[in-house]
Amino acid sequence: MAVWGVDLSCIGCSHYKGLKKGLAVCDAYKDKIPYSILSGDWDHRKSFSGDHGIQFELIDSKSAFSEKDFWINVYRNNKAHWTKKEPSLLTKKAITKLGPFSDVLEIGSAAGIDTFELAKSSKKVTGIDIVPEAVKLAKKNLEKQSPAIKDKVTFEQGDVEKLRFKENTFDFVYSLSVLHSTNIKKSLSEVKRVLKSKGDAVIYVILKSGKEGIDEKLFVNTINDLFSVSNIEKSEVEDDGGDIHKISIAWLKNE
Repeated sequence: MAVWGVDLSCIGCSHYKGLKKGLAVCDAYKDKIPYSILSGDWDHRKSFSGDHGIQFELIDSKSAFSEKDFWINVYRNNKAHWTKKEPSLLTKKAITKLGPFSDVLEIGSAAGIDTFELAKSSKKVTGIDIVPEAVKLAKKNLEKQSPAIKDKVTFEQGDVEKLRFKENTFDFVYSLSVLHSTNIKKSLSEVKRVLKSKGDAVIYVILKSGKEGIDEKLFVNTINDLFSVSNIEKSEVEDDGGDIHKISIAWLKNE
């Protein structure tokens, strides 16, 4: 799986250096990591042309590396470059189309950038992230917001497959580029459980291409089983590294 065009194995590698002029770079490739490695098509534990003998090394090879541990290392090593982005155009579109909201749940709140945008049109917003470092960063950013936003927003650590909230809690659930990394049936079942009757959800996922993303048929079947589907948008997006990803955006209602 890739995030903003960088394969997770790259981000989890001790040689990865982040973005340079919009291109992913590392100790082996100081100008641009080859697409075959970025896409995950090539296992860079094996030699690749031009790598100068520098191959993949796990950030912490001594411990079992769960997905949660992986993301903790991404944040601790300042490799979460998506935390410096502007609010998503999709976030603004959802607000215009579906807002204003009462109680909102954002799944995968990261640094809180989209959370704060949602708060402008909501009475209350709860942002959850599985990574404690992301929650710490979001809370730090919250302190820089206006009193009106501070009063509306709460950040906490949470797992979308096991949400702590009661049934029928939120009138809007939003998730941007997260759920394709989860057990989609468990995740969306939890979204449905905490969403109020007639409540809306907008779910953005990366579709499977090679090793990354979610199988499109599985995603479509799951949302149709659980929700009334208002619309499904499909498109291709270019990430910071210039790679193209197929994505799907589901506009859902809990009937």
